Amino acid sequence: MSNKKLTDHELELKAAGVNFAIDRISNLVTKDLQNIEELNNLKQEDIDKIYFVVSYVTLFQSQKFFWERIIQNKENALIFEKHLYKMFEKTTGISAGSHIKDLADYVKKIGPTGEVQYIGSKICRELNKKDPFLMLQIVEVYSNFLLHGFFEMMKHAWELSDEDLEAILNF
Repeated sequence: MSNKKLTDHELELKAAGVNFAIDRISNLVTKDLQNIEELNNLKQEDIDKIYFVVSYVTLFQSQKFFWERIIQNKENALIFEKHLYKMFEKTTGISAGSHIKDLADYVKKIGPTGEVQYIGSKICRELNKKDPFLMLQIVEVYSNFLLHGFFEMMKHAWELSDEDLEAILNF
């Protein structure tokens, strides 16, 4: 855990690395989801919908990860979060605020398991597919990634050199 006070620019660099990781993760998970039979022949428009849901759910998981495991200093956490949201919007062209609120409202309504169920439910709603087994398959693919790769990618993104982070920030 980091209790050290970081500068605004250092936190902006860290957010750039994490945002880059969110984008990479979202692309990987979106491709993995297309291996599900019901999702393997989608139009690009539907693939883009899946990518966006995966990306803001991953933003939420990243934010939670850093709050709980990495950044102890609340001021640092808030500044980091501000930069992360700004970069996410720059990457996707969409503000994540209302989407994160939708996720939080779903969790509040369903309970703690809603945090895991949300992605399957939301993707099915976005694609107009009312199939609980498809929802479960989506949840399984995403949960598997959370358990096997997510934490390592987030830690790696946080620990990139300033030189690498500057390159990502200025890309």
